[in-house]
Amino acid sequence: MNDVSADCGSDTRAAGHLKPHCALNVAVVGNRRFAKETDAEPNENANRMKDMAADACKEVWGVIAAAMQSVLERPIEVPPIPSGSCGCEPARGTMRQFFSEERPCLRILTNLAAGADQIGAWTALESGPELSDVQVELVAVLPFPEEDYPGLPGKRQKEFREEEAESLRKLIDRPQMRQVIRLDGRYQADAPLPPDDPANRAAQHQAYRQASDMILQNADLLLAIYDPVASGRIAGTQELVGQALAQEIPVVAVLVSEHEARVAVYRTADRRPVDGIVEWGKSCSLDDSVWREKLCRRVSYLMCVPNLFTPSKETNVEKKKRIRGLVETVMRLRLFFEEEPMHPACRCPIRSRVSRWVWGIMLAVATRFAAQDRFALAAEPPAEANDDITIAPYARFYERASDLAGAYMRTYRGAFVLAFTLAGVAVAAAVALMASALLAHGQSPGWAILPLGGLKLGVIIILLVLERTSRKARYQEHAADFRYLAELLRPMQWLAPVGTSAPIVELPAHYASLDPRQSWMQWLFRAVTRSAPFLVVPAGPSQDALRRQISYGRSDAIQALERAASQWVQGQIRYHWENGQKMYWIENGLERIGKKLLWIILVCACAALGLEMFHHLRPLAILLGALAAALPAFIAALGGIVVQTEAKRLRIRSEAMHHRLTRAQGQMRREIEVLNDAGYNLQGGDTWRIARQLRSLAAVMIGETSDWRALYPMHDVRPG
Repeated sequence: MNDVSADCGSDTRAAGHLKPHCALNVAVVGNRRFAKETDAEPNENANRMKDMAADACKEVWGVIAAAMQSVLERPIEVPPIPSGSCGCEPARGTMRQFFSEERPCLRILTNLAAGADQIGAWTALESGPELSDVQVELVAVLPFPEEDYPGLPGKRQKEFREEEAESLRKLIDRPQMRQVIRLDGRYQADAPLPPDDPANRAAQHQAYRQASDMILQNADLLLAIYDPVASGRIAGTQELVGQALAQEIPVVAVLVSEHEARVAVYRTADRRPVDGIVEWGKSCSLDDSVWREKLCRRVSYLMCVPNLFTPSKETNVEKKKRIRGLVETVMRLRLFFEEEPMHPACRCPIRSRVSRWVWGIMLAVATRFAAQDRFALAAEPPAEANDDITIAPYARFYERASDLAGAYMRTYRGAFVLAFTLAGVAVAAAVALMASALLAHGQSPGWAILPLGGLKLGVIIILLVLERTSRKARYQEHAADFRYLAELLRPMQWLAPVGTSAPIVELPAHYASLDPRQSWMQWLFRAVTRSAPFLVVPAGPSQDALRRQISYGRSDAIQALERAASQWVQGQIRYHWENGQKMYWIENGLERIGKKLLWIILVCACAALGLEMFHHLRPLAILLGALAAALPAFIAALGGIVVQTEAKRLRIRSEAMHHRLTRAQGQMRREIEVLNDAGYNLQGGDTWRIARQLRSLAAVMIGETSDWRALYPMHDVRPG
């Protein structure tokens, strides 16, 4: 195996310059045969159609390359934004500031099937000056082992002519070919049956679908080359175009007839005509500027940060919201890239230590009073797991996002716990001052006015400062954003080795304005996945972390499942057990403290009322009455802390996730047993089936984080 050391996925950036590579993944699919040609030999019309398709593809690649360069130079101007180090400064620059310094990378994802797939790959490599400013890479995802795709020399399969099989081998040997992934599809599901038997054909179609599905899940854009009036086949181009549009992947359609090639650009399925003749009539000629403008716009939308484009119709309210979103995007990205420091309260060691102490003391007190025997999950903690994120480049981005999330979350939690506690102290100081006046027969003594009055005023000032700084710094929003980004990156430790990516999870409609899919976190995550290798093999003692040619089989599926079950899922089971227990301590412990304080208030109030009848015990009655008056403020503070932490909701969620992941782990282990069974009926496609299973599991975890991210920023730090 050969190492890949100079591709767009190599992690060569120095610490402190944590930026993704400017890259775009384009999947190429298309018709294998044109103009009713047969597998045995082409015809003149088919050759002419392929030549026109090649010319159209060269035009498309040139437009995409130019659009990528245009994205880098696109200006970004936003109003002055707060700066952690120098007050206030305007944010001006271009999109280039958000990418590393390497040359932009255009990555072509293809199955290298005969016909259009190979046309798209060759034209991308041979487009010449049009792509001189862009680095072109190829990634091949092949559905079968080499003996079936295209077949060993002298034993090629009928789907490939001799020159097409040789073309595939030449493309694989090109230096721009970064990875060749061969899936474990079965060409003949049952050897005794003839190749054209329906069972064999079904197995072949499944393998083609799996290979196409793999490139679609990693694609930003789909280039489809087909004759719109030709009848579609099972697992064919028309089916893939529909799937891409259903997944919101834009499609560039190169439509070919026997006399002309045209281009159409589709963003959604409803924009594409169902009838092939209508589709041809609505497409554009190669010289038309309409399709070029649409394609440039699609590439720009894919690669530019959110809120950068001005809609055709925009109200003043929408404009203000968009500009505010753009300002936040620039601020968060500059902070993530270490071009802007964290808020002083987060980076100050003393303040950070105080925040940690305040939260730790509150948690310790809650734990002390919680009913330990009522926790809903298992009494014994689940086993720990080695779920560290180590795959490059995800590890470095995850570490940075996690560190920022932790710093802001500690500050936020410490701030609101301190705010509620100090609010109770302020009330207690005021009550104590009034009690001292009653004890002194109407006039508070000097020894009480200065300390108690000063304490009350000092606490109020601290509360106002806490509220003001937290409102401006928005600790909870920063924490929620960076945690969401970290949780998008975390699954890639187990998804990248099986050639898939974390899915987009849709939130309910009432969260539409808070949907993290339309955020800088989703943009950065997608940029990181584009700059990463297409597929990373977990490094072992006898293999490289990144290999040029990879063959997938049942053993790889078993290994992927075992790693995911023992590391990823086990780590999340342990996390949700610990988080559920912690939230239970806060909810139950603080509630029990509040109940005990309520009983103390009742006793103090009754005692004070009874002592009022004895003149010589009146001072004690005043003190007990003051205690009964001050303690409700602390009960309110405890309730505020429980509500602010969302302890009950998070406990219920962690308990549900614990049970859901425990069941999923059991299913994964049963799947491993089935795959290890010597009598297992191997039909092919095990690895990609497992990849889809892990992707679905990632959707569950990201969905939980998405909901948390949408709700948590609403909890501001208030002055108690």
